[in-house]
Amino acid sequence: MIPACAAAVISCRLVPDQDPERIGAALQQYLRAQLPAGTEVEFGNAYASPAYHLEPDHPLVPRALQAIRTGFGLEPLLTREGGSIPIVTELHRRTGAPVLLVGLGQITDNWHGPDEHFCLRDFHRGMRTSAALLCALGEA
Repeated sequence: MIPACAAAVISCRLVPDQDPERIGAALQQYLRAQLPAGTEVEFGNAYASPAYHLEPDHPLVPRALQAIRTGFGLEPLLTREGGSIPIVTELHRRTGAPVLLVGLGQITDNWHGPDEHFCLRDFHRGMRTSAALLCALGEA
């Protein structure tokens, strides 16, 4: 049996300087071009947000790296990862203040997957990291 209708959610992770509206329009155009004859598609947009990027030479970054060393007992690795998190760009836009995101999970945690998880050991190390970062920021 073939269902009469189907639904899907598609999320696009953007990088700095990508326009969310332009990316959304391009995606819709591409998907419409792939439709078999006789099918219809409707698009909705829950939210669109540009990417946020904090430069690695920002003064907050060394404090965060030291906090990770304290909390995890490991040397942190800077990678250019992130996500399109609408509240982050909105906080920055409205306050002009930098937003520092510190990832505490592991690549094996299967972020946003059906079996996403976060181990208790990293939860505890994350608490130590957060405490160390708050202390470091309070001393600034």
